[in-house]
Amino acid sequence: MLLDERVGIASGVQPLRALTVDTYFHVVAASKAERGRLYYCKAISPYQNPGADDQDEFAYKEALRQGDYGTLTVYFIRHPNFNALGYRNFPGKFGESSTDFIVDGCIIDAATMPGGRAAPYNLGGTVPHEVGHWSRRREALCQQS
Repeated sequence: MLLDERVGIASGVQPLRALTVDTYFHVVAASKAERGRLYYCKAISPYQNPGADDQDEFAYKEALRQGDYGTLTVYFIRHPNFNALGYRNFPGKFGESSTDFIVDGCIIDAATMPGGRAAPYNLGGTVPHEVGHWSRRREALCQQS
């Protein structure tokens, strides 16, 4: 691996650099009992929504969105739109009070987390996949500035 990196540098390829992103995780659940089943993290912000699905996306995101465009927000929910395992809304250059700013972030089916009911997709790979899409778009926006 080190040899590959040295060869890449010698041929003019820039090495990967670390990227630090402030991140907020939120669980949108129908009840406190369900919230415990969906996902656990010491620094998580729970949000109770009787529907606990993506039908009321703007309401839970408006209540939970924190930070600025450099901040990643990940929402774990019960039923994402499109019957997807997860998706993301690309960050953009909008005013922080705009609806486009509020919906920025990644939406993850909580059942895709390790131990979830979405086998064989319950190994935790959905979060890094969607965050990868989000970070590529964020990087592109930073380069345009």
